[in-house]
Amino acid sequence: MNTSAPLDMLRSDQKTMQALEALETYVNSLELDPLLVELVRIRVSQMNGCGFCLSMHLKRARRLGETQARLEHVTVWRDSLLFSEEERIVLGLAEYLTAICGVERRSQWQVNLSPILVPDHLHWTMVIAMINTWNRVMLSVGEL
Repeated sequence: MNTSAPLDMLRSDQKTMQALEALETYVNSLELDPLLVELVRIRVSQMNGCGFCLSMHLKRARRLGETQARLEHVTVWRDSLLFSEEERIVLGLAEYLTAICGVERRSQWQVNLSPILVPDHLHWTMVIAMINTWNRVMLSVGEL
């Protein structure tokens, strides 16, 4: 398989890429914990099965200083003692907004509380929406 074909397809649609990049720039400008942003991107990419995005965000998290143990526990964050209350709420929100239907949502209680417990609830929603968008775009063009 030509591994540059998916990226070439994306680059060929300049208006779409400009729109995606503008939204990504906005999301990256939000004053959120950059390490938690990467954890969210990792969890959502795991759920969506996007290996390209997962690999990219694992690398970014490591560069930001995330530990291997925490990266290994992202999929089991509910059962891990390695995540703070805020991280658990944000990861719960990420799962809730990613698995919108057809999946038992064990984090329902966290989502109901998240606007109260996480002041940047809408900003986190934008991070989650953006990584879901990137996952779907990459999967639609045959991720690398």
